[in-house]
Amino acid sequence: MNAEVKNDMARTILSKVFNELMEKERDDYLNNKTYQRVSNRTSYRNGYYKCDYTTIIGTLTLKGYQQEKYPS
Repeated sequence: MNAEVKNDMARTILSKVFNELMEKERDDYLNNKTYQRVSNRTSYRNGYYKCDYTTIIGTLTLKGYQQEKYPS
């Protein structure tokens, strides 16, 4: 396997790991999971945006998350 293929595989794996970790962090922050409906919810998910993260093996494109607060 050449270095380019190894770097592509590593970038793919790291992107998936970072995206999963950020999704878990989002669940913990919002105190609920995707599509879960609870009465004490104070904010909600509002999609994703792309963000680039530069590493030694290249640039990773990650899904940054957005959330909104319910109006008072």
